[in-house]
Amino acid sequence: MVIWSFSCYNQSKMSLLTLGGLWMINKEELGLRIRKERENQGLSREALCGDEAELTVRQLLRIETGKSLPKLEKLEFLSRVLGIDISTFLG
Repeated sequence: MVIWSFSCYNQSKMSLLTLGGLWMINKEELGLRIRKERENQGLSREALCGDEAELTVRQLLRIETGKSLPKLEKLEFLSRVLGIDISTFLG
């Protein structure tokens, strides 16, 4: 369960405060983990984003390539669609 999320270091790292502790990850590593999980499940970006109501294919591409950090809502959407806990992305 995520209690609080914030970005630091000029938006290059994401920090999440959870009941299990404080997690920090840089955007490149986070994007790589998201992409690997999506690919492991055999999903295209288009299939994962569906109707793009919560996340567009362009946003997902920017997240996966480390060009942007997802907001907590996007990270929760990704974990829900992929059926995994957010902590999987954080290592």
